[in-house]
Amino acid sequence: MGFCPHCGQENRDDARFCVNCGTALQAARQETQTAPPYPSPPGGAAEPPPPPPGPAAPPEAAVPPYPPTGTAATTPPGIAAPAAPGAAYRPAVGVAYPARAASGTGKRKPVFWVGACVLVLAGLLVLISSFLPWISGPFGFGSVSGMDFVTKEQFRMDNLFFDYGNGYPFFSGLVSLILGVLLAFLAVVLLASRRKWPAGLALPFCIISLGVAITNLSSILRGPGGADMISAGSGIYVFIIFSLLGLVGSIMSLAG
Repeated sequence: MGFCPHCGQENRDDARFCVNCGTALQAARQETQTAPPYPSPPGGAAEPPPPPPGPAAPPEAAVPPYPPTGTAATTPPGIAAPAAPGAAYRPAVGVAYPARAASGTGKRKPVFWVGACVLVLAGLLVLISSFLPWISGPFGFGSVSGMDFVTKEQFRMDNLFFDYGNGYPFFSGLVSLILGVLLAFLAVVLLASRRKWPAGLALPFCIISLGVAITNLSSILRGPGGADMISAGSGIYVFIIFSLLGLVGSIMSLAG
């Protein structure tokens, strides 16, 4: 016995048409025999056949190697060629890598170095002027150096640095000695570090040194007896000149 594929009615094996709905049974049997069997899921419901395969995807284009085969990679002069992917890093032999300059210490202009050398000389001469004659007596006799106001009893000041006797302000040689050491030290730091900040620090000390020297010269010239009794010695003029040169050298280093 067979069943109608349309309505499920039971029919005889030799029946050509369904006795219930009239569907042709011979044609249905031929389609059932030729169709490939598909496993039925649980429950008896027929699973539809899979969809036909779509158009094949185009093959991916091959990525050309870099640099292309047959061409040599070129790199700028002085720069190492890049290493191959996955290769261990190895410093290139014979390639000079540029040195990295420290911050604020780039190439200085010649005026910077000239100013630094002038500042060194100024500091040393201001220091030396402390031991040169600051005051000379009549006809050059009885000269007194700046350090005599510190070391000698008859000229010693009360506080070793400054005196305002009789209304004439006067600084001792200890002040010029300290200022000269400071200027020389800052000049050496300026040359060694190649930075401008030591010149900036030396600038106010040069102004102070120049002011001290001019104050002393003024007190000597206006002192008791005037220029007929005492006169300024060579040490005061060295003090003034090289304080002024130290000021110029500091400005030159700052400009360079």
